[in-house]
Amino acid sequence: MELPLDITLLGGPHKEYGASVISRAKEFRGKHTRLFYYNQKLVDQDEFDEKLDSAHFIFIPSVVQTRICSNIPEIYGITKSSGNIFDVIKHAKPFIVPGALVIPSDLNDSCFTYESIPELVTFLKNLLLSPDQYIGWSDNAIKNSEKYTIEKIRNKNQSLFGRS
Repeated sequence: MELPLDITLLGGPHKEYGASVISRAKEFRGKHTRLFYYNQKLVDQDEFDEKLDSAHFIFIPSVVQTRICSNIPEIYGITKSSGNIFDVIKHAKPFIVPGALVIPSDLNDSCFTYESIPELVTFLKNLLLSPDQYIGWSDNAIKNSEKYTIEKIRNKNQSLFGRS
């Protein structure tokens, strides 16, 4: 069963791997699933924000263990942070990540973690069969994003450093 989804690859391709993803996206012909992608290197900020605002979920398919310059090992969520976590907070959206990705604990109830693609497909099928479940995900994302207002972060930092 093909899921009736609109999927947007929001960002330009990076190096050979990104080009291969876009190449496969161009070839994709789904009966019910629509796949959108960008060829340009950067997406205009206004368009980026508009796409995230209209999304139901932000999918962050991070490669958790990676290597950067000079072959230095990095672990997303521990030694390196994905900007997508900030997008989740800014746009107050529920999100989907691999189970190995460490996320802030106060975002847990607006995040679906998966260990396998079949597990992710089952989750999406269940949401399609019971769309009212999405309301809980969305409400939790809004509630969690409200924990990151400037005022709350300022107060938290002041209490950490012994200021009132």
